[in-house]
Amino acid sequence: MIQFIIIFSVFGIEVSDVNKIDQNWATIRMAGYCKAAITFVKYLPQVYLNWKRQSTVGWSLENVLLDFTGGLFSFI
Repeated sequence: MIQFIIIFSVFGIEVSDVNKIDQNWATIRMAGYCKAAITFVKYLPQVYLNWKRQSTVGWSLENVLLDFTGGLFSFI
């Protein structure tokens, strides 16, 4: 819930400070912020479980690398 509040607050700040020409860039930048926040929230439970168990059982490094590679290509 808190991530949605943060995302919409940042979106409001971004949109209110730009001209009409910069609206598209603000939208693209906001989408990048949302993607970063979602990725962070997505991996938090697994990080907590790994820390609690002191093990990386169930955590595939290949899937994380593929996810970060896809994110990198989407930013490019």
